[in-house]
Amino acid sequence: MNWFYDKSITVLEETNGHLYHGSWVEGELSQKEQFSCDVQPANREQIYKDYGYYIDCSIRIFCDLVDLRIGNIVEYAGQRYKVVKVIQWDDYLDVFAEDYPNG
Repeated sequence: MNWFYDKSITVLEETNGHLYHGSWVEGELSQKEQFSCDVQPANREQIYKDYGYYIDCSIRIFCDLVDLRIGNIVEYAGQRYKVVKVIQWDDYLDVFAEDYPNG
């Protein structure tokens, strides 16, 4: 494990809803994968200053190149977040995520 990536993020995946004895059962968020990363607090003003993007976010995730996309739901320290921006560099990702309202 890289000393810089001393935290862990869980990527969640929503299962499909289904009919059960004539009643609709909503899908659930279940663990898809987990990876090491660095997590830092972030906000709209900081992201605008650093990148020029107007993005509402509450955390910034730095990680190796993994399959993480806009719209993914991730969990960190018991809190859920929705990925709103992913910037891919040569050998790592810079990911911005906001609080997930249902989490």
